[in-house]
Amino acid sequence: MTKAKSPEIRFEGFDQEWTTQNIGKGVTFLRHNSLSRAQLTYHDTGVQNIHYGDILIKFGSVLNPLVDTIPFVRDPSTSNLGDLLQDGDVVFADAAEDSTVGKCTEIRGSINKKLVAGLHTITARPTKAFGEGYLGHALNADTFHDQLVPLMQGTKVSSISTSALSSCKVSFPEIDEQQEIGSFFSNLDDTIAAHRKKLAKLQQTKTSLLQQMFPQGDAVEPELRIGVFTEPWKAMELGQLGKARAGVGFPDMEQGGGSGIPFYKVSDMNLPGNEREMVKANNYVSTEQIERRHWRPIFDLPAVVFAKVGAAVYLGRKRMVHEPFLVDNNMIGYSINLDEWDVEFARTVFETLDFSALVQTGALPSFNPSAVEEMSVMVPPSIDEQRAIGELFGQLDDLITGEQLYVEKLRQVKASLLHKMFV
Repeated sequence: MTKAKSPEIRFEGFDQEWTTQNIGKGVTFLRHNSLSRAQLTYHDTGVQNIHYGDILIKFGSVLNPLVDTIPFVRDPSTSNLGDLLQDGDVVFADAAEDSTVGKCTEIRGSINKKLVAGLHTITARPTKAFGEGYLGHALNADTFHDQLVPLMQGTKVSSISTSALSSCKVSFPEIDEQQEIGSFFSNLDDTIAAHRKKLAKLQQTKTSLLQQMFPQGDAVEPELRIGVFTEPWKAMELGQLGKARAGVGFPDMEQGGGSGIPFYKVSDMNLPGNEREMVKANNYVSTEQIERRHWRPIFDLPAVVFAKVGAAVYLGRKRMVHEPFLVDNNMIGYSINLDEWDVEFARTVFETLDFSALVQTGALPSFNPSAVEEMSVMVPPSIDEQRAIGELFGQLDDLITGEQLYVEKLRQVKASLLHKMFV
């Protein structure tokens, strides 16, 4: 056990040096079981099982069986379920398909609960008491996880061993400061969870309204309409409402420009700020390049862009564009004819379209602009009704985007604080 330097950020009133020790010298490792997901159920059988996949994807740094949804062992009479867990135990996922291996959760609130750890987990029981929530957050912070990365084994699936985990070091202050840190991050996690729940509710509301406000099956009217509109909707092909254009080749030697007309690639849809509308690109091209390469930018605006080749087709992402642009040959740009339909309504319609249904068989999934133009959509004949629907979903999308950005901001704040409040 050695003394460690202090973190960059500390709560007021604490100035003692932190202590550092190897994990293996401060814990006892417990027995786990090897139950598969198929051997678990969400019907109460009396014994709950922590599955490594839930640690990686669903559970936070602190797991409360009274609050969190944990599956049960389908047949609790099964032998070799492993040791029963208790408050303060930390369960690690010892395998993953990426570097998230080693993510862990600290058990709290397990009184009167029978809880065991399952396949691909390592459970550590501290030999001394720690502040509630401290270890769960400390052992998920980069200061600890970065030690695991060079110890991981495997190619397609990464894993860590108990001995590798034992050799990693954890630093900690006196227990009063541990309590403050654990409480702070648990409260932050609760805030993030609350906003994620709000986001999910908004997204569910949108899904429900899309089903109710657009005709389903052979119907010519939606279940729910705005105002006094009563005319039946009509089926129209996208080619009657606008024009789809395939992208063009974008040689590496032409890429890297920082000014001019944006030349969008599929990856640009991931850029911050491009969640709904393409407002930035990784590459811009000059007038000289456009003339020399005989490229034809899309000036008929507004437009919708989406992937037409590869796995990106199945992600179903579409983005609006309001300024002249080019797209590479993995994308399609569809220009909206504003004489035929409202732009916000058109954007909403495109969100409901599944272009993966157009994919042609072959080594690489793909489809072409003509297939897009042949797709049939239901449209109300009144532009006013289109506009009312478009405005409603536009406002709902503003709320969803705002909540998504806020959740991401909170996540970034937490990541920064995890880096600055642990050593």
